[in-house]
Amino acid sequence: AAPANVAAPTGTGLQMRAVGRTYTVGTTTRSSEGSFISTAAGVTAGADGQLDVGNWGANTATRQTATNVDYGQAGGVIGWTRWTGGTERQTSGSTTFNEEIPVNGGMAQIWGAPVSNMPTTGTVNYTMVGSTRPTQASGAVAPGSLTGAHFAVAFATLKAGFDAQINIGGQNYTYTSIGGATSPSMTIDNKGSFAEYGSVAHITGFLSGPGAGYAGVSYYGVSGTGTGVVGVIAFKAP
Repeated sequence: AAPANVAAPTGTGLQMRAVGRTYTVGTTTRSSEGSFISTAAGVTAGADGQLDVGNWGANTATRQTATNVDYGQAGGVIGWTRWTGGTERQTSGSTTFNEEIPVNGGMAQIWGAPVSNMPTTGTVNYTMVGSTRPTQASGAVAPGSLTGAHFAVAFATLKAGFDAQINIGGQNYTYTSIGGATSPSMTIDNKGSFAEYGSVAHITGFLSGPGAGYAGVSYYGVSGTGTGVVGVIAFKAP
């Protein structure tokens, strides 16, 4: 087993974002869809980032026959994965139901330790350390590639900036916060969370770990042929 200090985070009170689409089992009826936020998630994961249980908003998601792909972790602080090609079980209060995820689609998920001791000055440019492959939530095309991604935080004003370049289905897309990584625009709250719901993409994320050493971001395309293009990206501070 991997040493605890290099294992994906697990336990309670974690930040988590999930993004994608599921279907009622055996049908083409959409079930869960969109960007899901939990600031106090309960997570069960392997040391390598393979996820068994997480929170999609207020609901608990438990993997059944779905497979972990594109998974990983960094620094024992942040983990990511994509569930695909099978089922997962949702629990909402006393209600439990199964959902299906297409083979070429997926629910991309990223989670991390709470942020602590955030800097109060300076702008930090982060480096991508891992991601899921971009997918079309419907599973209509094969997973694509992330050709570039940037993330920065202006700690004096508590603003985050993000941009990503994606190729999928023979098309190129750029998803960005208003000012991108060069001019951070997303307000960071006292839990390290941020979000921006633009006309092209919905972006959500969190800062993670001591000194905000890591960050997790999810994106969800909402415009034109890019509608339903989703994924998550992990970043690390220098």
